[in-house]
Amino acid sequence: MLAWPCFIVTTRSLTTALTLIGFATGCSGVLADGGPVDGVGGGDSSSAGGSVASGGSDAGSGGGTGPGGGAPCGTADARAVFLQSCAAGLCHDASAPAAELDLTVFDPGAAYSGVLGKLCTDALLLDPGSPETSLLFTKVSDAVPSCGDRMPIGGVLDGASLDCLASWISTLGSEPPSCETCGGVTCTDVLVDTENCGTCGTACTQGQICEAGVCTGCPVGETACGTTCVDVLISIDHCGTCGTSCGAGQTCADGECVCAAGVSVSFAQDVAPLLAAGCSDMGCHGGAMPKEGLDLRQAASYADLVGVTSSQCNDGRLLVDPGAPESSYLLQKMLGVELCSGTLMPKANSPWPEADLATISAWICAGALDN
Repeated sequence: MLAWPCFIVTTRSLTTALTLIGFATGCSGVLADGGPVDGVGGGDSSSAGGSVASGGSDAGSGGGTGPGGGAPCGTADARAVFLQSCAAGLCHDASAPAAELDLTVFDPGAAYSGVLGKLCTDALLLDPGSPETSLLFTKVSDAVPSCGDRMPIGGVLDGASLDCLASWISTLGSEPPSCETCGGVTCTDVLVDTENCGTCGTACTQGQICEAGVCTGCPVGETACGTTCVDVLISIDHCGTCGTSCGAGQTCADGECVCAAGVSVSFAQDVAPLLAAGCSDMGCHGGAMPKEGLDLRQAASYADLVGVTSSQCNDGRLLVDPGAPESSYLLQKMLGVELCSGTLMPKANSPWPEADLATISAWICAGALDN
């Protein structure tokens, strides 16, 4: 299924990815739990040898120094590395963190210590005191990680950044954080923490959020979802309940995700040409022997896609599930999420434009008609 040289994008689920296609497709060469950090990824993982970047020291030893040289790295230093290398392209920021991995969090040590990866479920994202068993480190330091490919795709972190992450992980849990902890062992952001809002021990009541250190209630008709107030009747990110996202081509109406009204997409005129142009060349899904038996040339693509079970999955997943873009394996492969096998597609080509993915999603959402 769609076996081209790949670009890398992951999301916590296809539903979220479809909701924020512009974010997902802009992501490459970054860390990502569930893909670029924790999952199946493309690229040549053997192209960058060694355990650290060129010029770096033994990052796995835990004896590294901060980016400026000299002092060991703390939470703020490690967070700066994540912000520079992982949140680019809106991949792992707070708005729609791919694979639920927000690497802009106030205290990543507290958020991810002892937490298993989404796909590499036999490894912890952060194993305090042990960089060599922490997925967030081994995915960027090992030339051939035990799960997936080395990150970031197309390059490696510099030696100073690797040393910084190793130093920070080595001291997690052993040195008191230089921040407010409210009696715990990790940092507490009293500006947004509903259990310690403004001051330690000041908890907001149910339905309130902590904003700038003050407990506030949501306006009538809105619900507190995390640190924001939303109308769950119309929010595509929190439709009906907090965290329920609608896919591309869908809107939220009365708390339910539905296909957008007035959207008209033709398979013959809009969808088939996109698939033929992006998938049938390079000897992949065209010619006498298309990969995975999937012919995506215009004359054959509809019959090979709609209602057809994916050859890569053993759970009965359909390549195109009419009315359900979030469960259609065609789009999962295009976005690199919830993969059964292989890598995100296409490989060496540029990421799919947001408008093209939205067109395909809207067509599936409307019933995947042969029109």
